[in-house]
Amino acid sequence: MEIDILRNKLLNDNVIDHNILYQRIPLNKKKTSFANVYSLNIAQISHIRTMVIWNKIHCYLKSSTHLMSSISKKLLNDLFDAMPLFIEKYNLKDIKIDEGSKLLIVNEQLKTDLKKILQNTVDIEFIYLRKYIPKNNTKSDSIFRERFAKVNYHYFDVIFREETIEEYTTRVRNVLNSFMELAQNQDNVLFLLQEINPILDFLTVTEENPFRQFFKVVDPTFHNADDRKHNEKTFTRSVNVLLSHKFAFSHRIERRPADHLIHFFSSYGRTNEKNEYQNLKYYITKYRLSLYNIHGNMTTKRYSINQLLGYLESIDKNIRFILMGDLNLKMSADIYKYFTEKLFSYDIQYDLRPLPNSKNIYEGCIYRT
Repeated sequence: MEIDILRNKLLNDNVIDHNILYQRIPLNKKKTSFANVYSLNIAQISHIRTMVIWNKIHCYLKSSTHLMSSISKKLLNDLFDAMPLFIEKYNLKDIKIDEGSKLLIVNEQLKTDLKKILQNTVDIEFIYLRKYIPKNNTKSDSIFRERFAKVNYHYFDVIFREETIEEYTTRVRNVLNSFMELAQNQDNVLFLLQEINPILDFLTVTEENPFRQFFKVVDPTFHNADDRKHNEKTFTRSVNVLLSHKFAFSHRIERRPADHLIHFFSSYGRTNEKNEYQNLKYYITKYRLSLYNIHGNMTTKRYSINQLLGYLESIDKNIRFILMGDLNLKMSADIYKYFTEKLFSYDIQYDLRPLPNSKNIYEGCIYRT
């Protein structure tokens, strides 16, 4: 199948680390008109970096993680344990910084200190000072609280390898070219994209030829220069994007307020962690069809799966909907069987795929049309 061939090529070239999802969805009950809906999580600009809040090293592009294996768990914990000492040593604990922001620390001696903790096994490109105030009673929040309360919850975000804007936009162009190849002979095409960051550089690519002739940016749109710079946090966090191609009624796709499903995929513990540009609900008025573009937090517990099933079961059977994207549903074989049997009993269709680098974390499409 052409989608699988393109997906495998993009995976092998370290362009993506997710599946290219596709569904042909009837737009009316007579099934005389169809939408071709694609979905893909395009890993945001991919730095190999510490993720101190989660007590780990992280790389958004999962197929590009070979450097991470050179740092042992013990060295990583030693690094995190030492951070408060160096924050005090270099008089950084009283610097005013907001959650969600970051401050570049230019200090070669600090770099040397941190590299020594890691036994000089890796280089360090950048060090940012950040702040996070724990909000839950999770294990990770408890560890963070114990480490960093004494330094006003300041911590270091250490970048070992930073993908450049040029490298990121090259990945975006490769993906958009692949979508053009897949959809060149199709009408009524929608593209649901997740984890787009930096969004302004992505939108700049869509304005290049030949992309500007092929794709219409439905959401998000920023109408003037002031909109583009009014909120620094918006433009430094990942964003979901909706593109269309030859979709006659794309101008009548309305963004709708968040509902129970949006809140489910956006929340973690007691907090709503996803920003306002992720996990979005749209309504296509011409076809009375609800469309969800999802980039969910990881769902790992059976009671959470039951909560999701409850929301899906409560949807009126006359309401047509498509819920599609990086669902991040972690399910054992038994829970997967239980979940899909329940969907079948609700007369809800599904196409769920394990992530390329996982056997039990699922993305895909859940729909009734």
